[in-house]
Amino acid sequence: PDLVPRLLNGKRPSYLVHGGLVFTTLTQPFLSHQWGKDWEEKAPIRLCTHVSYGFVQKEGQEIVILSQVLSHELTVGYESIAFLQLLLFNGREVLNLRHLAEMLDAEADARRSAEAS
Repeated sequence: PDLVPRLLNGKRPSYLVHGGLVFTTLTQPFLSHQWGKDWEEKAPIRLCTHVSYGFVQKEGQEIVILSQVLSHELTVGYESIAFLQLLLFNGREVLNLRHLAEMLDAEADARRSAEAS
């Protein structure tokens, strides 16, 4: 199977917002939306490479990207960062968007437990 889906097959795009950071999965419709019909020439090569040469190595694998940083007092100075692949979270490989959400939830739970102690 393709690592970067060519179509969404009627599904809505998935995204995750955490602390002003907006994550989504890399898809060809996303590339087309961001850079137009000539996305193969305009999008960052690091993203296009996944389309041309990427293949699924693990079940459920997706390319998770930071699509944008929302303006907020927590993100001052980071607003221009976008379209970066997220490989690791706290030293652990990110398999897909759902996996990232689970790791963020676990981190928040651990912090709440520590604060409650």
